[in-house]
Amino acid sequence: VERSRGLGDVYKRQPLSSSLVGWYTGVSGNATDVDHVVALKDAHLSGGKGWNFVQKRAFANDPLNHVAAVPYVNRTLKSAFKPLKFITKLRHSGYRFAHGRCVAYVNLYIKVKRKYGLSLASNRVDAAKLACQ
Repeated sequence: VERSRGLGDVYKRQPLSSSLVGWYTGVSGNATDVDHVVALKDAHLSGGKGWNFVQKRAFANDPLNHVAAVPYVNRTLKSAFKPLKFITKLRHSGYRFAHGRCVAYVNLYIKVKRKYGLSLASNRVDAAKLACQ
């Protein structure tokens, strides 16, 4: 029985960014991760499940979907969460969005999802934008 390849199979590592400033927070550190604005799991569940390997690799490596992120923000607060949950978690942590970045994040998330024809049906992007205020 051959197992279906998920999006995580085409992007296994957590690369370090050349930037030392987290895009979401504006906080600098010793290292930053390259974060997928639309997480691979989110893409898989919202329409990417049927993609072939080439499509999955293109999505996983698309610079439009990459931002530098403080490792804790990326791996713990954002993880594979949708915007509203990530915004809520970040607001309840010791971190804050850099000026204007919360709405910019939601807009970029929508742009990436639309570029790849992924569903926004369960994303509550309007509520996420309100949570940015």
